[in-house]
Order: sequence, then C-alpha cells, then structure tokens
Amino acid sequence: YNAGLFQTDDPMPASVHINEMPYLIGRQGLGTFEWTPEESLLRDRARQTMISFIKQGKPCVDGVRWPSYSASSNSSFVRIGSPHWIVDEGFLEENLKFWRDTMSKYSYDFVRFKKVKIAVASTTGQHTEL
Repeated sequence: YNAGLFQTDDPMPASVHINEMPYLIGRQGLGTFEWTPEESLLRDRARQTMISFIKQGKPCVDGVRWPSYSASSNSSFVRIGSPHWIVDEGFLEENLKFWRDTMSKYSYDFVRFKKVKIAVASTTGQHTEL
C-alpha cells in the first residue's frame, strides 16, 4: 500500500491486486510515486523472491524460505517487514477463529452457503470439516 497512488477524493484508497506490480516489474501503472529507501528494499526483495520461485520453484529471499501450506501448518506465513522478513505463525488466526466459532454456533457453512454440522476447529489452524 502506498498512499501516493491515491487521489485525496478516492472513495476507498486501499491496496488492490495490481498494486504489487511496481514492486515486481518496476512499472507504475496505477499512478506514480517516488520510491523511498524502504520501498526500494521491498521492491528488490519482492523481485528476488519471484526470481527464486521461477528458478527453483520455492520463493526465498535473504535466506528466508516461504513455508509450504498444509492444514497442519498453523497458518505459517512470511511476515514482510523492514528491514527483515521472518517466518511466523497464526496468519489471521483471530479472524479465522471468529468465522469458525460463528459457523459452529449457527451450524451454517458461510463458504458453501448451506446448513451443516461443523466441527469446531482448534486455534492451531487444524480443522476436520474440509
């Protein structure tokens, strides 16, 4: 997200899918902005990650490897920060817990739009309903 991409009267200034493109290919299609040193570092790391993924099939930057997804992974993810990227766990765990609890409470699957008996998932990201 870069506030410089938005006009002051934009109804919803937010990061959208294409906003990563300046960081990956260097072209600013939605607007232009001056790169801060922090954004330049993010751009360089994003490119390194994509090159690693293309060459080796696994994204990696500065020795940090993206974790593979699995139902038992406890929602592992790469926390993109400055100056360091780290592997962390529990991505959106609070949000996931809300939806798991709500679906269980109402016996309704809001993803599939049907009434079902849903097993309550643990907060470790492991679940049995899928």
